[in-house]
Amino acid sequence: MSLHPTNVTQKVQFIIEHFHKNVEYRLDGKAKTMVVTSSRAAAVRYKKGFDKYIEKHPEYAGIRSLVAFSGKLTGKQVMHSDDERIAGEVFVVDEDEEFTEIYGGHSSLDSHRSGIS
Repeated sequence: MSLHPTNVTQKVQFIIEHFHKNVEYRLDGKAKTMVVTSSRAAAVRYKKGFDKYIEKHPEYAGIRSLVAFSGKLTGKQVMHSDDERIAGEVFVVDEDEEFTEIYGGHSSLDSHRSGIS
């Protein structure tokens, strides 16, 4: 249930909006915010959710998500059975697609507006 597309999408919206309204200005370009997830699959799903939400909301264009974990995951390990039916293309991945530590389970939000890169 925790990785269900509706659950992740709603939490992503809350996290991005909370970060923007309550945290971003306090960082003054000198730090990042971290979202700790329960698994590597969750980290990938949240990253995909953050990126799609930011893409759809230009007011958050200065926010960037990063994700880092050790090891490797396949798309099959990241997928949820309701992805296509509920979330459209947000979480849909190819079963053989690979996500590695380079893809970036911690997620962090940073802001280009604040000068964080």
